[in-house]
Amino acid sequence: MTFTFEWAITICVGIFLIGSAISLKTNFRIPTMLTVAILFLAGFWTIFPQDLIEISGLKTVYNICFLVVLIHVGAMFEWKNLKKDWRIAIVVITAIIAITVLVSTIGGVIFGKEIVISSIPPLTGGGIAGIIMMDAANAKGYTQAALLAMMIMTLQMFIGFTLSGIVLRKEAAVRLASGLLNADTDEKDSDIVTKKTRLIDRIPDKYKDTTFHFFACCLLGATAYFLGNYTGSVTGGIVNRSILAIIFGILANAIGIIEKNPLEKSGSYPFLMLGLNIGIMDNLKSVTPGMVLETLIPFIGVFVISSIGIWFLCPLIGKKLNFTPAFSRAIGLNCFLGYPFNHQITVESINAVTEDPQERKLLEKDLLPPMVLSGVISVSVVSVLVAGVFVGLL
Repeated sequence: MTFTFEWAITICVGIFLIGSAISLKTNFRIPTMLTVAILFLAGFWTIFPQDLIEISGLKTVYNICFLVVLIHVGAMFEWKNLKKDWRIAIVVITAIIAITVLVSTIGGVIFGKEIVISSIPPLTGGGIAGIIMMDAANAKGYTQAALLAMMIMTLQMFIGFTLSGIVLRKEAAVRLASGLLNADTDEKDSDIVTKKTRLIDRIPDKYKDTTFHFFACCLLGATAYFLGNYTGSVTGGIVNRSILAIIFGILANAIGIIEKNPLEKSGSYPFLMLGLNIGIMDNLKSVTPGMVLETLIPFIGVFVISSIGIWFLCPLIGKKLNFTPAFSRAIGLNCFLGYPFNHQITVESINAVTEDPQERKLLEKDLLPPMVLSGVISVSVVSVLVAGVFVGLL
């Protein structure tokens, strides 16, 4: 069979459809992305060409539109609530400290120094931290440690999907039962009195069509990309394009340059999220059965240790910050997720507890921003700092 563009995109979208159907059938207890990841991994090990996602064009969608979607995500944040978000950072840092301490001590005794040092940074956020440790381990000749860093970076989503789904469903149900609708109605009544005319309100509605909203996100995303080249090099990758895109989205909505949920108004959001979720699966093509077998025991070991630390320590800190145990764990588990996976699992968990569109919208407003912010803090900021420290210890 020749994998033309037509067949490649059909297969990729079909896999996502299967994952979505299984998720619906199980009332979202089996996350869509868990099934999608398993099917892509099995496909790459058998009949799929290594460039299947590139042939489908969805990898290009991912590369082009990642920052555009992050602008949209930033616009979802409530400016008046951002002052409370330092609590999110505290719980994320607690999760990272738990991972670092427990894996260093328990894991060090079981698996050895090189394995532990190489695994901790990707465990705290994957992404750039994983690449840093993989390159450092290879340079030192620690092949298995480098392999483990790569495995954690590419496969940690399997653990993240499963555990996050459990706690997010519980948290969504609790918030729904706590009078979320009444609280939101009171807030809307207050907003009516204090609402001010914003810059975007001065533009006649007839000009604010789908193209207008999409262009606004593209312009801000392009600006974040351009400035990110400078800030990333100056800060060692800490203030990168992703962080700038989130910040631009927050500020643009706060000062009234763009609407909330601009990509939904443009009609492009579902397709872009599909492209992001499938495009990132391209990372799985580098994982082979031999790699899994070689690193399986330390891979399982460090994740069990890390998960136990997050599960028990994050609620202790979260309680002091008026967070429920489930929400505290969900925040900490972003170390294993990052964006867009944390977005997808949050939406599915909300869908599992209610079929009412208004309730789903309110729960998304309540849960999506802190989940996304947790991923940004762990993946884009703190894990990079941890990697910088641990490279010197390898």
